[in-house]
Amino acid sequence: MSAPPAAPEGRSGPAPSRPRSRRRTWLIVLGVVVAVLIVVLVAALALGGAPSSKPKPQTPSNSVAGDPDNLGPTGSRAVTKVIGDHGVDVTVARGLDELRDRTTPGADDTVVVSGSGALTPANASYLLDKFRGVKRVILLQPSGSAIEALGLPVTVALIAQTRSTAACSLLGIAPDDVISSQGIGLGSHSSAARYTPTQPAASCFPDDTGTGSDVVDQPGQIVVVPATSSHPEIVVTDGDFWQNATLAEDDNAGVALRVLASSGRLIWFIPSFGDRPPEPGEPDTDPRSQIPRWIGPGFLLAAFAVLALMLWRGRRFGPMVTEPLPAVVKAIETTQARGRLYHRAGADTRAAAILRIRTISRIAGYLGLHYDPVHALDALDASDERDDSGVWAPDGSDSSVAAIISVAAAATHRDARDVARLLTGPLPEGDDALVVFTTELTALEKEVRGTP
Repeated sequence: MSAPPAAPEGRSGPAPSRPRSRRRTWLIVLGVVVAVLIVVLVAALALGGAPSSKPKPQTPSNSVAGDPDNLGPTGSRAVTKVIGDHGVDVTVARGLDELRDRTTPGADDTVVVSGSGALTPANASYLLDKFRGVKRVILLQPSGSAIEALGLPVTVALIAQTRSTAACSLLGIAPDDVISSQGIGLGSHSSAARYTPTQPAASCFPDDTGTGSDVVDQPGQIVVVPATSSHPEIVVTDGDFWQNATLAEDDNAGVALRVLASSGRLIWFIPSFGDRPPEPGEPDTDPRSQIPRWIGPGFLLAAFAVLALMLWRGRRFGPMVTEPLPAVVKAIETTQARGRLYHRAGADTRAAAILRIRTISRIAGYLGLHYDPVHALDALDASDERDDSGVWAPDGSDSSVAAIISVAAAATHRDARDVARLLTGPLPEGDDALVVFTTELTALEKEVRGTP
């Protein structure tokens, strides 16, 4: 047996494994892509409304009386927190634009309207129409102008009493429930809002406590206007006993919970002085508000997923690879092949005519003169069809050719008759004469162009 061949010089061991290094590179790229996807997913969850474990700030975000975001004494943050803890979804909308964009009231929804001093008759009419199909509308401490704008059969007045008993069984309220409020003013001069129905309507927490049944057509801290074809059931109530400062007193929290938490969702609306109802024909909701919030983060996540797929399945682009063409064809070969065809057919005179027409065309273009080579070639073809014995040639009587001869002679300092002989004279016959003719045409063209 023969010995195995010796290893080539310069190679002391096996070559490094290129697939292993490539696999390591792909693992690094895949790790980076996975990390980016995790970051994008966390951002998508955050933008999509994922609950945050961070405690909310303990400072009031505003000082508007009755606002659910007001943590001050006159705010309603406490009552909305209690309602939310009992499984009621609380949606807050400030102004008509937010109300139109954020939510669509349903048949089982309860609507609370606070800060109703900003209501105008136009806005009030729009709200009544928008809330017509809800379960109940609660007006929180409305002013007399707001009640008038809504067209409710209720009047408002201030009385000194700030603590009263229900004396009714409306809205889940027990007859012996007691509510108290700070009222308006200080000490013995404080007062609370009382509402009096001007049409048959039941009321709770009247001025003088009755016994046994609902109080009808008497002033009370809560008045329930029954539903009609133009509006749902409307509860007009003093809002002082729902405020943060008084919610823990007496039965305030229990009464508020039974009145507000009777449906699955509570829409808390705070009107704005800049509100404008939609014009006739204008859509009631912004079409952009119907787009789910997760569309943006989802699209971003999908884009990163496609990028990761491209990196995973795509091929690595290496250096450019040169590939020899199967054949290289020189441009002059076409001219040479046509010349051989003319020579084989014995068409030396026709070849000379074509060379002359092309030379005249190039000289005319250089001198800025007019010449139509297409017309000349057409005439040449026509002469071939009429008579095979002769070949058409440019006529010196042609004004354009005469002008070219004159200017070319002046540019080259040649005799005009010599130039005319080349451009309009008899055509050569035979190979030797054609070569001489072609050389003379080339020399004339170079002299005109001023090139050696």
